Amino acid sequence: MTRSHRFSTVPSVRLPGVLKALTIPKARYEVFEGEEDDTTSGEHEMSEISIDYSLPLNYARPPLSPLAQQFEQNDTSNSGNFVRTMRYISLESRRKRSADNYETFFFTDKKCMDRAAFMAARLKQSFSTIFADIELDNYRHPYSSFYSNPQSPTRGTYIPPPPIPTPSVSSDRRGRGASPIPTTSPRIHPIDPPAAALDVNLPLTLAKHIASRLYTLNFLFFLLPHTPARANFIQQLQDSMSRMGDPALRDKRGGLESHFAVRWALDEVFSGSLLSNHKSKIVERAREVLERCLESEEKLSMSEKECMYIFHGLMSGVDWEKEGCWRIVGVPLELSEEMSKIQVGVVEGVQVPGGIDDGAFFEAVVGAQRV
Repeated sequence: MTRSHRFSTVPSVRLPGVLKALTIPKARYEVFEGEEDDTTSGEHEMSEISIDYSLPLNYARPPLSPLAQQFEQNDTSNSGNFVRTMRYISLESRRKRSADNYETFFFTDKKCMDRAAFMAARLKQSFSTIFADIELDNYRHPYSSFYSNPQSPTRGTYIPPPPIPTPSVSSDRRGRGASPIPTTSPRIHPIDPPAAALDVNLPLTLAKHIASRLYTLNFLFFLLPHTPARANFIQQLQDSMSRMGDPALRDKRGGLESHFAVRWALDEVFSGSLLSNHKSKIVERAREVLERCLESEEKLSMSEKECMYIFHGLMSGVDWEKEGCWRIVGVPLELSEEMSKIQVGVVEGVQVPGGIDDGAFFEAVVGAQRV
């Protein structure tokens, strides 16, 4: 008996709702006469796949970890998709943040870096306004021709000015004052010419100096124990704010950050090519930008602050860590040694004098409030 093949359709079956009610017809194989080869198949007749979009699709949501639930409960009325997405960027950094000094130190140290990158990125974004009367991309230092003259006997050699004494207080290993007589530590000048005198990327150079200085300020307030050297340095910093430029700068919001970071960066990059009143104008414009940064911090929750720090650091287009911005700069020798001892001591498991406050970073919105 000869056989033939043909497909005929039967009522379709409905699969689970995972594929939005995907409907696929079911075929039945029938054998007819007229075929000699049992393995020969006939034509396949199958209707097109139809999808019913009227039914809702309910995905199974995986259970949240306790830490993720904490992030979900920390939403504010202004939290949107952006905040909820960026919040998980810093999820891993919050794990076991208070387990011991080692984890507490590096958790807080990372937050100091992120906060410095946030403020430096905002300042870099506003350079066109801050340096309104200076074309950074086409700036020419008054002594640039001297440094670049091939016939100059000192070409490529920078002769720094005499060291400027910086008063400081001697202290022993435990941070206690060892001598009432103040000592002086010379300000270290670079062996190279000022950056503005060379053919360099001035906006990036300024941003890097500002980021390093802001990181130093955060480290000073949030990680360094309260020692006599720290208290003496902060007092000198406040006195210098009253002497230089606007005497009321220390009472203005963002004045400490702008004086400590921006004025120092101007001295390092431009050396003496900028007049004092010109520097004061630039510092005041930078202070206004930093004031808005501090106001933005006040409006956000702790986790939202973390997201804001990371977002602005990424959007700046600068790899702050690769550029070597996270270093302690421009502090007296005794204070720099204390900061280094904390870093080495925590890594080696040595007890830090005074301890490390694991909540210090999140308790203060403005660094000056912890002075």
